[in-house]
Amino acid sequence: MAVFSLKPAAVALALFGTFPNSVTARSKNLDRLLTEPKPNGSKFVSHLPLPRTNIMTRDGREIVQQPVQVVTDTAPDGNTRHLATGTIECVLWELNIDFQGYDEDYWLCNFEDPSLFGGDPNKKIYTVEDGEELTTEAFHEFLELNAVTSGKTVIVLSEAAVFDDKMIINIDDILALKEKDNHTEPARQQNLRKQDRRQRRLTKKEGDIKTLVVRVRAENSDPPSAADLSSDIFYDQANLKTQYEACSYGKLTVDPYLQGMTGVNGDTVNVPNAAPGVIEITINESVDSNNNGNYKALEAAANTKLREVLGTSQPDDLFDAVIFCMPPGAGNWLAYAYVGRWDSYYNDNWCQSMSTLLHEVGHNLGLRHSGEYTGSSAEMEYGDQSGLMGFSYNLDDTPLMCFNPAKNVQLGWYSDSVIEISRTALTSEPQTFLLNGVADYGDMTNNANIVVQYVNLPKAFHSLGNQFLAICFLAHIGDTIRCI
Repeated sequence: MAVFSLKPAAVALALFGTFPNSVTARSKNLDRLLTEPKPNGSKFVSHLPLPRTNIMTRDGREIVQQPVQVVTDTAPDGNTRHLATGTIECVLWELNIDFQGYDEDYWLCNFEDPSLFGGDPNKKIYTVEDGEELTTEAFHEFLELNAVTSGKTVIVLSEAAVFDDKMIINIDDILALKEKDNHTEPARQQNLRKQDRRQRRLTKKEGDIKTLVVRVRAENSDPPSAADLSSDIFYDQANLKTQYEACSYGKLTVDPYLQGMTGVNGDTVNVPNAAPGVIEITINESVDSNNNGNYKALEAAANTKLREVLGTSQPDDLFDAVIFCMPPGAGNWLAYAYVGRWDSYYNDNWCQSMSTLLHEVGHNLGLRHSGEYTGSSAEMEYGDQSGLMGFSYNLDDTPLMCFNPAKNVQLGWYSDSVIEISRTALTSEPQTFLLNGVADYGDMTNNANIVVQYVNLPKAFHSLGNQFLAICFLAHIGDTIRCI
């Protein structure tokens, strides 16, 4: 079964007791982050580490829970502003949006009680320090160094300025970052346990993924037909369903929605199909291309309508993955997804691109982008073209690609063919290992491995949270082995 676009090959890998240049480069980057001042003269090191297991202040004192007090006024730009103080908590979600030629990657705060501040329950986070706004990249690095995981980490604040679709926080008002299940308020425990069960479902890497495609019709614009979407996503010769099943060797299967299907929670779903796997909804919203489009307003309207049609406030109680095929004309965005969450969104015919679907659902599975260490900002974000978390292609049934070895370690599909090499065990003498391509995973008669993985990396790597790994792999036939 040819599940990878490269020809299968077995290669010999020699390892010495030294780190590849790319690993050294990342280590130097961490050193720079911890020592170089930002433009305003401050250093991130003054904010690290934040407490991880309990809600405590940086000097070790336990935080006393304070009720949230909100004063509402009008900001200088004329928008309604809610000035909140007390113990403010919300779940962090990462959002990746692909545009023509560039991308946006930012974090949102999701409040358990949407009525607390009104507007969109997902507030885009802007951060300031000493009166100056931090760059998006700087805030991302801050979160990475504090081991934040999208959908699983709660940020605890003492103050925040909250608007309909965003919130502004001072970096010094972050009291703690903690795992979502570490809440201690008894009245919320049952609901939080339910949320945690959903979180485990939506990030599962193996088993059956109950998948719904939603064709969203606006007042003045329609996406591709339901029949075309059904064919391209589920039933073409190569599609989202066949490629995930091929890449995982049957460990992850995509189950298209059919009327009468049993949902994840055991309830029967009886919404009529517009085509196999697809339902249609119509929203009371017009597509607007001004100011980079109103795609977020369309997202909110589509979610409201879907909840109404399904008869539930939590679509992920019924489906593991929901694919929104949005109408064209709302800006030059291509597609986006929330990392570790159940929903992804596609602009017009990008909902028919197999690589885009695999890429965005990959975000839902918890994967982030695969980039290079040098080049343009787009290349550094997406430049690794050896797997699907790099650039996507506006093509229907091609390319036949899977994921790179770093992502394969996260997905766990080839765990019986991964060999771990401890840095501390390496010597000056070469060690040789046999590597196969993913396409040869089903035929391992030569006792080769799919991935060689460094473990026991320097302390700086472990500060990134999900143990940062150096992965060695063959990118193209005849290339030298790459380690990332």
